[in-house]
Amino acid sequence: MDKYIEKMKRSFPKLWCASAYKGAARPNTHCVPILSRLKNQAFWTEKATRHGCFEGLIMTGWSRFCHQLALCELFPVSVHALALCLGVVRDCDTQLRGVYSAAERLGLSSIPE
Repeated sequence: MDKYIEKMKRSFPKLWCASAYKGAARPNTHCVPILSRLKNQAFWTEKATRHGCFEGLIMTGWSRFCHQLALCELFPVSVHALALCLGVVRDCDTQLRGVYSAAERLGLSSIPE
């Protein structure tokens, strides 16, 4: 990934990246696999820190696996994921050191994989 970012920097001095705090990983998902979302935030935060060319991060939240299917990962069950993901980006917590204490403060006994 680093070589692609460096290649893009030659043409575009400021880049944006996008990630998701929830994302309809499967058609029948009821809760957010928070840990995988946190790792994705940490990945992009590390890239932004390393390359210094990112203007910002667009954090998305998807509620449909596809348009023909019912909604999944609804907002009320994903608020914890949003809060934790925002904390990772805000604190540049690429090692996810503060996530478990933050999850505990939010009332989560564990972080769903």
